[in-house]
Amino acid sequence: MSIEPLIRQVLDHPRRRLVVTIVTFGIGLATLLPAADEYIATGEERTLLDSELTSAQSLADNLETLHSQAKEGENQLRQWQQRAVSIDDLHQVRADLVGWAREAGCQVRQIQIDQGKAKPWHENENPLSRVKNLGKKTPYDFSIHHVAVSVTGTAARIRTFLSKVSSNERLIHTQKCVLRPVRKGEKDVLLQMDLLLFDLEQRSKSA
Repeated sequence: MSIEPLIRQVLDHPRRRLVVTIVTFGIGLATLLPAADEYIATGEERTLLDSELTSAQSLADNLETLHSQAKEGENQLRQWQQRAVSIDDLHQVRADLVGWAREAGCQVRQIQIDQGKAKPWHENENPLSRVKNLGKKTPYDFSIHHVAVSVTGTAARIRTFLSKVSSNERLIHTQKCVLRPVRKGEKDVLLQMDLLLFDLEQRSKSA
């Protein structure tokens, strides 16, 4: 079909301006609508990409936070393990107590060490609490060694001995501490202490 008669009809039409305007508008819509669809599709894709980028950034931030927390936990665990008192350390603990007493000018009456038995360590477990609210079992075993110490000396020397014990970085807890005169009328006093020494070791895979 030839388009020339159609063009002549449009030009000869008494209201050709209005017809031309309508035709032009129709051609414009036919041209712009596909472009608009493409623009909308592109905008939706960009929104989706922005959302995915935001999610990826959030995930990266969370992973970095978790990595930092894990690193901090590893450092804390390493510090605790360095301060722990293993079975092999008990002989050195006895030697240290004797040495601190001598340095302070005190006399050792007795040092008795009872080796603790290892047991599974649970999350949120408090070794000093009698309330057992055990969480999930960890891959570590926990031990408590009991040490009974008796030394004599003047009040000032006993104070020096206690200062040396408390400045020690091992995992030691004073369970009981009693002071009383050795004899009536004497300056020397008797110190009796019960200490708890803690150990934390990773459980072997075969256990």
